[in-house]
Amino acid sequence: VALAGGFICPSSNDDFNNLLVVDNVPEVGPEKIEKLRNVLLRIFGRFGKVVSNHFPQSSNGKTKGYVFLEFNSKEEATTACRATNGYVLDKQHVFAVNLFNDFEKYQSAPKLGKIEPTPYTEEENLRWWLQDPDCADQYAMQFGHYTGIYWNSPRAPTLIIEREHWTESAAVKWTPKGTYLATCHDRGIILWGGKGFDRKMRFTHRNAKHIDFSPCERYLVSFSPDFLEQKEGDDQTEPIIVWDVRTGKKKRGFFCEPEAIRWPALKWSYDGKYFARITKAGQDDAAISVYDAETCGLLDKKSIKLPCVKDFSWSPGDHVLGFWVPEVKDIPARVTLMQIPSRNEVRSKNLFSVADCKMFWQSKGDYLCVQVSRMNKNKKVSFCNFEIFHVRQKLIPVDNIELRDTVVDCGIEPGGSKLVVIHGEGARSSASFYELHDSKGQLSCLKTFEKVQVNTVSWSPNGRFVVLAQLRTSSDGILEFYDSTDMTLMGTGEHFKVTDITWDPTGRYVTTGVSSWTVKMDAGYILWSFQGKCLRQEQIDNFGVITWRPRPPTLLSAEEISRIKKDLKKYQRTFDAKDRMSQSKASKEVIEKRRKLVKDFVTYRDQKAKAVEMDAAKRASLRCEEESENTDDDFVEEDPCEPMQIDIQDNPDGDTQQEVTVLDITELEFEAMIANYQGYAKLSRLIYIADHCPPFTLEALRLAIDCVKATTSNINLYETLTEKFNSFCASNNIQKSIAADRKWIELTKRSTALKTSIQQKNWINVLSYASKAETMPELEDICKTDQYKNIKTFLSCTAGLAQLAQERYQMAARCFLEANYEDCNFNEILSANSVALYGGICSLVSFDRKELHSKVICSSSFKLFLQAEPVLRDIISQFYEAQYAACLSSLEKLKNSLLLDVILSPHVNKLYTLIRNKALKQYFSPYVVADLRRMATAFNTTVPSLENELTALILDGFIDARIDSHNKILHARDIDHRTSAFEKAFMVGKEYQRRMKALLLRSIVLKNKIVVKTPATENEK
Repeated sequence: VALAGGFICPSSNDDFNNLLVVDNVPEVGPEKIEKLRNVLLRIFGRFGKVVSNHFPQSSNGKTKGYVFLEFNSKEEATTACRATNGYVLDKQHVFAVNLFNDFEKYQSAPKLGKIEPTPYTEEENLRWWLQDPDCADQYAMQFGHYTGIYWNSPRAPTLIIEREHWTESAAVKWTPKGTYLATCHDRGIILWGGKGFDRKMRFTHRNAKHIDFSPCERYLVSFSPDFLEQKEGDDQTEPIIVWDVRTGKKKRGFFCEPEAIRWPALKWSYDGKYFARITKAGQDDAAISVYDAETCGLLDKKSIKLPCVKDFSWSPGDHVLGFWVPEVKDIPARVTLMQIPSRNEVRSKNLFSVADCKMFWQSKGDYLCVQVSRMNKNKKVSFCNFEIFHVRQKLIPVDNIELRDTVVDCGIEPGGSKLVVIHGEGARSSASFYELHDSKGQLSCLKTFEKVQVNTVSWSPNGRFVVLAQLRTSSDGILEFYDSTDMTLMGTGEHFKVTDITWDPTGRYVTTGVSSWTVKMDAGYILWSFQGKCLRQEQIDNFGVITWRPRPPTLLSAEEISRIKKDLKKYQRTFDAKDRMSQSKASKEVIEKRRKLVKDFVTYRDQKAKAVEMDAAKRASLRCEEESENTDDDFVEEDPCEPMQIDIQDNPDGDTQQEVTVLDITELEFEAMIANYQGYAKLSRLIYIADHCPPFTLEALRLAIDCVKATTSNINLYETLTEKFNSFCASNNIQKSIAADRKWIELTKRSTALKTSIQQKNWINVLSYASKAETMPELEDICKTDQYKNIKTFLSCTAGLAQLAQERYQMAARCFLEANYEDCNFNEILSANSVALYGGICSLVSFDRKELHSKVICSSSFKLFLQAEPVLRDIISQFYEAQYAACLSSLEKLKNSLLLDVILSPHVNKLYTLIRNKALKQYFSPYVVADLRRMATAFNTTVPSLENELTALILDGFIDARIDSHNKILHARDIDHRTSAFEKAFMVGKEYQRRMKALLLRSIVLKNKIVVKTPATENEK
């Protein structure tokens, strides 16, 4: 291997088990090879001594992007290979590390045969419980060794499933959006989901005690105390592991000191894009490390150094970190808000005489409440106060609440602006309600309730209603239900020795429980309404805990929610009827009994109908025998009644319908009989021939099946004809059969569902169906058939319609631009002219001039669409050539026709505004100064109107400029080039000075032969 003098050619007897090959190494020139060598030796030196290394170089001296590293032993090389494979050096370089001997193993791998594509199987709907017609919620209840999932109901819960020993080491846990149920076991964690709560994913982490999920449900964090003694670099499982929920693969592991573990060890940003952890909290070298969730790599490759930092938390609505640092000597304590990933400190507040801080965010991230425990001169905690950060306001003002009292508990209203604080001691406790931002924009105390015997604040998940409770005491367990709108006490209740209180996701019900894990007697729970009315009480032996299943965030906008609340009276009668039915247990039982009777009758009737049909031939034969045995002397007396009148349909031709069967085909030409027909006419004739001419039945059925697939979407007819063909072959001993084309059936079902969703304007389903169809493995094969050769264009256009309806104009433009003009023949959904209009208008809004030219004007496929709409083609060309007056004038002429388009009409005004604003910005972008008079002429408008438009755009930050209203001139914001050049020169000088000092230091070190050796590793010792 590599020696000091070069690289020795290996022999056939050499063992390369201790030799690594590292790919995706940066390609550097000769001047940086030494620096690269030091970096790699520092990374790989943690796993053993690197005996030699070799950097292959090209003819120009640059490295080739791969390196050979030799270790002392095979064990060291194997450990380094496993630990560094996939190591992220930077965004462009991720190491691919292999043992040298592995290459021979990969080369001798057996050749694989033809790999058949896996047929598409539609995944189970994991959010099926959201489709419950009564909108009931689910909860998990643990008692003894059993865990049950129930539907909630005010009178009696409905058991869905119950299992013994479902979990072994901890309470069950729902994922943040309720998709999965997680259980912990001795060997790891299991996720359950679907209607049957089947196992969906398993993660191997022995004796995991704590688990946590990212808000997006994509990542799982597990903690096992069995591995706390492991150190970084050991070939063992880490105590903290991040998993990918979708694939079940490990993303990254973390080591930690046993005394420093705090759960959750990793804290997630509101969207799951980042997670962070604190190391060495309270020490001089403390830091907060922020990681990118996708790669699990340290953000910017360095932690945020914050000496003595104690704690931090993420904003629930932004990528903002809030952290606090205690007082150190003469430096005051401070609370800081920092943006991620820029690491800009957007707000900081100094605090004095601080013993401790606790941070509480409002659910939307509008407010940060910091509970500050103050010390007196004797360094003892004497009182508390609150610092309220108004995060959404300009410059983030901070309000202060001085209580001069001990704080027992507090809570901010979810989605609102109220704060409830329980303060005081024992029977003298008080509960104060604060408005953080009243009508005057100030903080105010709304009301204080004196002498309340409570110690816990529990807000409804939707705000407004709050329960003040007395938990985990030996007293009566008082519960007080408040409406924070007018500070009224709606109801009170008691639950002796209550230990837990939880709200359901809707905020309609509250459960209080006495857990046998804490209290051995009186275990059970009570279900309350939000007004404090006891709905149900159950005493359960060994009761543990109730965990409500969360609901995912609503897909409705704020306007749609307000509209539903406004029109709630329309649905009131239906809700009242359901409530009356649920309140009457007897009526419910009667209805269920009636339904059972009806179901039994229908089943009995179907059975008898089948029996009658099976005995029809036998009865017919018996009737014939009886008629032959009758003689002329037999006489049957009939009742003297009028005969039954039967209405017979008139036959206009005077002919009666007779069953026809043709067997002689000598004079018949089958192909000539159907050659002149297409579509339904051809199909009906083929079916008729198959039914009435046995010699042609087989051929007629085969052609009918092909005709159904080519011209219709009738799946039932297709399956009927296929079954008839196979039955005919079996009955006549013909060795032929036709298997049902499942690909065609599946795609036809999706196409039909897609068209139905478009007609119903259910755009979310349209996007879902289109994306599923596009990911079908067999889509390429289906596109080769005559009927579905246009399927890709159809899916692109339907996805474009859905994106347009949801105001995602750029995505809509990209979808329409993918369409092929020759395949756009589905006029029942969309015409080629509509594709041109929608794609062209959305492109004007979304693309810059370069994209407009390359993707629209010069597009070989979309150019054909534009030829069908010459007016729009001219508008796009005028916009690209900066002929804004002509462009906007043509657009105005086209507006009335667009307003009559059922799809585009709701968006016309917004699209026109966006196009005009973009034109204004594009016109001004090359200039430093622009004359408003000339600009108004270019846009065919008046100067005052233009000035008003520009003012609005400047205030919105769309145009970075200022208006000289007196001289009617638009000025771009000045950039002081002289100052910027001076600052740049100053920075270059400082960098030059730093480099010169480093070179001088290096030369002195080399001159004096100073060598600094790295500490010896355990293996070297």
